[in-house]
Amino acid sequence: MMNDGQRMQFTFPVGYHDFHKSQVFNFQLNRWLSFGYARLEDMQEAGQRINSFAEWKTEMVRQADKAVSEGRLMNATFYYRAAEFHTFEEDPDKEQLYDRFAWLFNRVFRDEGIERVDVPYEEAFLPAMRVRPVSGPPRGTILDARRIRLVYRGVLLLDVVLRHPWLRSDRFRGPGQARRAARTVWRWTTAGRSR
Repeated sequence: MMNDGQRMQFTFPVGYHDFHKSQVFNFQLNRWLSFGYARLEDMQEAGQRINSFAEWKTEMVRQADKAVSEGRLMNATFYYRAAEFHTFEEDPDKEQLYDRFAWLFNRVFRDEGIERVDVPYEEAFLPAMRVRPVSGPPRGTILDARRIRLVYRGVLLLDVVLRHPWLRSDRFRGPGQARRAARTVWRWTTAGRSR
């Protein structure tokens, strides 16, 4: 994949693998691999060691720590995210795992043209990430404000890899979706509706 400081290179794998007898775990292991964030051999190894959600967290953290020690920071980034993904809200590790993911994401992808912007909302701002088109001014914008945190950083990378020649991509988390954000109810406004 890439080491810290290298330009991003993705190899999108093809196919669906039998990593685990449980379809829940098998799907999740294939999910991280299919986005190009994980190595095949890491998912094969993880599939042999996971038998519960508690073991999922332990194994994905182990895979992340191993990837860090080997300089595979993009893999490590998404292994921490995979560990956090199936960690229950009450678990004190959940926020720490997400913070590790976010910190590594910002470090690994700092040179990939991802711009941080603030979207005004009521009395505050929503954090957003923007990927500009390959060349020239944008002639349109892909706006994504889904709830799932993976979209915010994970799917954003697809925008970087598959960068469109003239579309801009803006992805953000709406009110109440960030743990530290004030809990508010999403209301569509005229400014938020597609026209």
